Amino acid sequence: MSTREKRLLGINGLDSILGGGVPRGSIILVTGESGSGKTIFGAKFLYEGALRYGEKGIYISFNESKEKFYNYMMKLGMDFHDLERRGLIHYEEMLEYRSVNEIVNRISNILSKFGYSRITIDSLTSLKMLGDERTVKESIRTLLTNLAKSRDSITLLIANCRSPNELTSLIDLSLIDGIIHLDVVEYHDFMIRKLKIIKFRGVDIVPQESLIFDITPNKVIRLHVPIRIEEIPPLSEELYTFDNDRINNLLGGGIRKGAQVAVVSNIPKIGFIFSLCLAKSLAMKYGGRLLVRTYTLSPNEVDILLSKCYVLESVILNEDVRRRPKNYIKHIMSHSLTSKDLFTISSENRAMDLKLREDFLVADSFELIPAKFTDVAREHVNNIWLRKKLGITAFYNYHKSTYIEHPELFNIYDTILLLEAQTYFGRACLKISATNFARLRPPSESILCYDILKDSYILMHK
Repeated sequence: MSTREKRLLGINGLDSILGGGVPRGSIILVTGESGSGKTIFGAKFLYEGALRYGEKGIYISFNESKEKFYNYMMKLGMDFHDLERRGLIHYEEMLEYRSVNEIVNRISNILSKFGYSRITIDSLTSLKMLGDERTVKESIRTLLTNLAKSRDSITLLIANCRSPNELTSLIDLSLIDGIIHLDVVEYHDFMIRKLKIIKFRGVDIVPQESLIFDITPNKVIRLHVPIRIEEIPPLSEELYTFDNDRINNLLGGGIRKGAQVAVVSNIPKIGFIFSLCLAKSLAMKYGGRLLVRTYTLSPNEVDILLSKCYVLESVILNEDVRRRPKNYIKHIMSHSLTSKDLFTISSENRAMDLKLREDFLVADSFELIPAKFTDVAREHVNNIWLRKKLGITAFYNYHKSTYIEHPELFNIYDTILLLEAQTYFGRACLKISATNFARLRPPSESILCYDILKDSYILMHK
């Protein structure tokens, strides 16, 4: 199945995690308790297929009338009446059938006659009331076998349960290509919706915990991680150190692999250069891939800055540093903010992280992305969550005003470095304060001078 053409599901954020969609012919089981979003998930799958790609879809329901379903989806910004008039959607009510075999035969006849590209069946667990356990399981097996014969369609099967494991008496899960479980839990004073990919045959995905999503009008379903969620995995015990004791002491001994560091400064360019110095020093010392992501500079400008950056104990470029092999690989990714929307930029960032698996990252300020700040922040947190899972050590640059206006955003970082450019005995210096969100140690403060020597930016002792 992995060689078949892939199709996008149309669920915001999920397609990028699935590596660009799922293979044609896939049978996907969507499970969850009542109210977890299964019906909306299945509706969104059909709606986007019809609206974006002109793919005909059918929604088969054992629980809800067409009119009630259409009216509810209209409130979420999905006009199924219009798609039905255009011949792109068909809604099949199966509310009166008394035999599971009768239902399965009816579904098989409809699908073989009309050849839909997208199919949603809601809900398999409703069939339990129409026969004994053995009869229902055999009938569902027949249905799945018939669905598997269609190598061009994608089928979503909805089932109401707390866990997919509860369905083993009803469904042979070996016949299912993908299982997606939805959940809704209460966290502090609001509800959180979670999505977890249990398995997906023919799709390369990064093993991960539950992703966070919400349901809102017009966007309908969108994956993100709310700022208040604290489900980010713990840091690695592996410690990176710099060739500068002052910086190591400032950071409590060094920086852990996979740490997410916010660099806040009153002069953005200084913060960016400081981040480049730290990241380049680690990449040169430990080897690996360094990715620089910027919204303001060209790749050539970043390359010039990188060539000047060092972190040293003294202003003298000693022979050890000069001879140290530059055993790191650099990648520079420059975004044009005028030609891409927020979600495109965020998806590209995640795709690059998954493909490149960089060891170190320097990211320009996401504040520059022209979109609503809360939406940008949610996308950013989602990306941070992924990088921590991948063990990417990252430095993010912010202007001081963002730190003052949105302090809640910075709870997601492991370390926050506050930089203030100032003059110290006639020399350009940085006053640096460091704090750790986990409060493992008290905040620390230091002053480091930086010089321009032989076209190099030098971070050193005062």
